[in-house]
Amino acid sequence: MASSQRNDPTAIPELSMPESVHQNASLAARPIEVLSLGDPPAVTLKKASVRSVVSTSSELARRNQEALQDPHLQKLHLIGKGSFGMVFEHTGTTSVLKVEQYPIDSVAESIPKEGSSSAPDIIRSKALWNEMMSHKRLSQAFEKLSHLQVSVYIPQVRDFITPERREWWEQDGWRFPANVNISAEQPRNILRTQRIFPVPQVVREALIDQYCPANLNKEQEKRNPNNKACLIRLYLGRKSRSSKFFNMRNFPLCRDQMESLDLDIDYIAKGMAQTLAIAHWEAGIDARDVKFVLGSAPLATRSHVPNVEDLEAMPENTDLLMGKTIGTELNFMKRSIHMWCLDFNQCRKITKDEAGIETCFQAYKDNDPYFPRPSEEHLWQIFKDNYLQTSRAVVEHRIDGGSISDINVSFRDLPALFPARIEKHYLEKSER
Repeated sequence: MASSQRNDPTAIPELSMPESVHQNASLAARPIEVLSLGDPPAVTLKKASVRSVVSTSSELARRNQEALQDPHLQKLHLIGKGSFGMVFEHTGTTSVLKVEQYPIDSVAESIPKEGSSSAPDIIRSKALWNEMMSHKRLSQAFEKLSHLQVSVYIPQVRDFITPERREWWEQDGWRFPANVNISAEQPRNILRTQRIFPVPQVVREALIDQYCPANLNKEQEKRNPNNKACLIRLYLGRKSRSSKFFNMRNFPLCRDQMESLDLDIDYIAKGMAQTLAIAHWEAGIDARDVKFVLGSAPLATRSHVPNVEDLEAMPENTDLLMGKTIGTELNFMKRSIHMWCLDFNQCRKITKDEAGIETCFQAYKDNDPYFPRPSEEHLWQIFKDNYLQTSRAVVEHRIDGGSISDINVSFRDLPALFPARIEKHYLEKSER
């Protein structure tokens, strides 16, 4: 369900939200913190942990702003690679493309169809499609439950492109770099989603000033191009450890570091708990290996022509935003920072029973330490209370809507088994 803000053409917010979360209009109630190069590192990082905005003239920002006006510059650049495939930024847009590593997984050369002398079937991977399904289940659940006003952003799912869509490959296949062997002649499945942009330069440099090991040169680290694609992983379940190594690409900000910076970790824990509750009880997935990060999005300002009543109330010859009509304009030179949830390629569907609870527990236990642990009593209580409160709201919403009328009323009691299972595990672990 879209929010009223999305349907109101007269609304011109000073800071619009990323397209994925127009429904989370409650975020507008949080103060906007403006980041400045003159702030001390700790102040910058504290501001960046809430709803904040920063002007930037970085190479990334300039390249995207130029490409926004020139389609010929809107090329695809490799920004990540793994066993699953490759990730490309689409310059001048707010999209990324995740592309399968190989056009096909295998050819069943020795197993032709029974009774057939035809060529063997091509067996394509379903991994990217399955990832899209989990991603879409969660983003759609967030849209449906927008009234819960969750503070975490889910990127949009925008497209799934197959090798058979010849029109796309002929029109856009040239945008890939030549050295990756992806083209209209070598097509494969592609998942297109909204991009989570790195935190701006001022935040990245504040992290370096604050946490760069003494054996490394801070100024060299600031100039290191490998440090530019910086997302901040929020590890509420871990304390920091000293290390001689330093990697900004997925910077781990641990609980004790957040506390020393006086970040609002209760707010972060609440957002994680709400997201898990919606994933479990509305989206029906275990949230295995999802990640919670601080990242950014370019500002998008809306222009419009007011209605007649508003025009009549204005002085004559009022400049109506220089005559622009309804639309959205991206500004890559200004970016807003938010908490995001991403990476859904390992998520599994769950059953709404005790077996499903066990699946969710294993996903919690096996994940990186984003979530609070029961040993941190205050933070765990915040996490637990918000998980149960959100779960109850989700379950009651589904029961009232009739979507689970065929399920026993004990379904209401299932969510409480999840934090109880976690507490049982850590209690047994402490007694060994």
